[in-house]
Amino acid sequence: MNIMLQKIIKNRGKLIAIIVLFLVIILSKFVNELGVDYIEGKKERNNGIMIGAEPFFIQKGNDVGVLMLHGFSSSPRDFHELANFLAEKNITVYAPLLPGHGTHPKNLENIEYQQWTSSVQESLNKINTKKKFIIGYSMGGALALHLASKNELDGVITINAAVSLANKYIKFISIIKLAEKYTTKKPETIIQFIDEKRVVYDSIPLDSVTELQELIDSIQLQGITEPILILQSNDDRIVLPESARILYDSISSKDKELIFLENSTHSKINNQNEVFKKLYEFIQMH
Repeated sequence: MNIMLQKIIKNRGKLIAIIVLFLVIILSKFVNELGVDYIEGKKERNNGIMIGAEPFFIQKGNDVGVLMLHGFSSSPRDFHELANFLAEKNITVYAPLLPGHGTHPKNLENIEYQQWTSSVQESLNKINTKKKFIIGYSMGGALALHLASKNELDGVITINAAVSLANKYIKFISIIKLAEKYTTKKPETIIQFIDEKRVVYDSIPLDSVTELQELIDSIQLQGITEPILILQSNDDRIVLPESARILYDSISSKDKELIFLENSTHSKINNQNEVFKKLYEFIQMH
């Protein structure tokens, strides 16, 4: 007993350091979650869904239907302008809300990527038109590619598809999670989203970032044979712009086109009206 006591006394500095580190980690996680709850508590909701994040379905005949898949941590609000543009052309559009999105970041925390893929397959099945197209933005682009490898479609359009993420810290998430559960976007990024009238999460569960990467890794690009239009912003800080070239070279589609969008970022596209026209021309062509 005396020997044990002597060892404890001798190593008390190390023990105190371990205890302090443990308490700091607990406090860090607590503050992290408290901050997320505070930010999210300021947002208006209706039946748990953030105002503006609601899914929408615009039925415009049975000839052409387009499934619109929004980005990671975002919502169908990303597609309001494009959806209205296509609906005016007598095209049916459906923009579902992906599992874990549009409510509270904590609901995204335990979502596995298979729930996203199953959900978008169910959404595709709800479109009862002669021709079916998919438009996917960011993570929605990855989901669109996944669907294209599993279904026969008339065309696929990706916008800044999450094929290769620019974030270098993904491989360190297991370590970062020791101190925090969520990563919070920079204030200037949040302000940008407000200016663009997007409805997105300001904080993202680290576990869900891992699921996003697993989704990307699961895509069988060689299995995609549909006509495809690949749009990629040249100033994308979220998805590596060169990933669009990887996508173009890896898919088996014979009818494929890659367009780099000048002066555009991941979340903001320059010359939006011209891009809308290009999307419509692609749908008309096929």
